[in-house]
Amino acid sequence: MEIERVTCVGAGLIGHSWATLFAWKGYKVILQDIDRAALEYALVSIRRNLDFLAEKSLLKDETPEEILQKIEVTTNLDNAVKKADYIQESVPEKYEIKKKIFKRIDSLTQPQTIIASSTSTLKMTEIQKVTENPER
Repeated sequence: MEIERVTCVGAGLIGHSWATLFAWKGYKVILQDIDRAALEYALVSIRRNLDFLAEKSLLKDETPEEILQKIEVTTNLDNAVKKADYIQESVPEKYEIKKKIFKRIDSLTQPQTIIASSTSTLKMTEIQKVTENPER
């Protein structure tokens, strides 16, 4: 499967850092969060990250502005994930939140869509129990 569209769910530090990386590497990115202010802050932080990369001569063929144009923001989870090829979840480290998000994402996406998590302390085997397609 070829990955073209990436969705990052959660626009906090980890989520917007993933969005920066994916856009820098050429992917179209949708950054989703329930909080509009978090999305606005994320865009400022992403721009700062890209400016830093440019200052260090790490951006090869694109300007920070060109990379930033690859990122779309939204508060609508359903629309953000429906056509994604790859989804990177980065919501707060609480089972109830992650399970709710994974169940919703699983119900809205194609079976071949890859759903990844940024969890560092929770068991994925527990989170994926709420999905119909836990293998992805």
